[in-house]
Amino acid sequence: MFPRYYNNDWIKFDNWVKENPPKIIFKRELLKKDVSDTIKPIEYPCIIAPWPVQSKEEFNSRPIDYFQYWGRSNEHRLRIHGEIWLDAYKRGYQVCDNLYYVTDYLRNEHGKKAISLWIPHYARTDISSLMSINNLSKLSLSWEGAGQKCFRTSGEAGVNSVLVMHKNNLAWAHDWNETNCILVENGKEIEGIEAALANPNLYEIYKKCVENTDRYRTGRYISEYIMPLINKYA
Repeated sequence: MFPRYYNNDWIKFDNWVKENPPKIIFKRELLKKDVSDTIKPIEYPCIIAPWPVQSKEEFNSRPIDYFQYWGRSNEHRLRIHGEIWLDAYKRGYQVCDNLYYVTDYLRNEHGKKAISLWIPHYARTDISSLMSINNLSKLSLSWEGAGQKCFRTSGEAGVNSVLVMHKNNLAWAHDWNETNCILVENGKEIEGIEAALANPNLYEIYKKCVENTDRYRTGRYISEYIMPLINKYA
């Protein structure tokens, strides 16, 4: 047992749970193989208002190929940011990594564009500003944070763009798969992104991604997923 939890109050609670086992457990970092009748996956909900779904012509004309905003809660994010810049060197991408340059960047730069914004916890910005940029990007990248699932995965990236994340063996309340997001190999993110941008079905994936994200909106998520499971055991 971790020392910080080794106290009388924690021991009392631990014993109470053992004597009164829960009828159902919701677990965020749940593997598909561990799902059972009494152990179900749960994610962060989406609290962002819906954005209009664009036409295929509007989506295909978005000026940004891919977009990410990230804090340093996982070192993979730092690595991928560096590889985005390295790919710009190799293939002539234009990259913006400063939130305050975005407007002039889009106005002045030409060719393929990517945006990767490091936004640490002490410099947070309003999510509506980030969603406005997200709406200009074909792909929205969501990598692991403190856990494999993060706020962007179910609540932000897919609101108005195509969610991109690492392939995984996680269970989801509403499944993420090749039909509604882009799954890439860890360590081969740039290759996966380029393949996605060349995918002729990307617009269809975009529509299904937005649709699946809507299932995670707080009202629907509670009424259609969480409460039916709780009521089943009430």
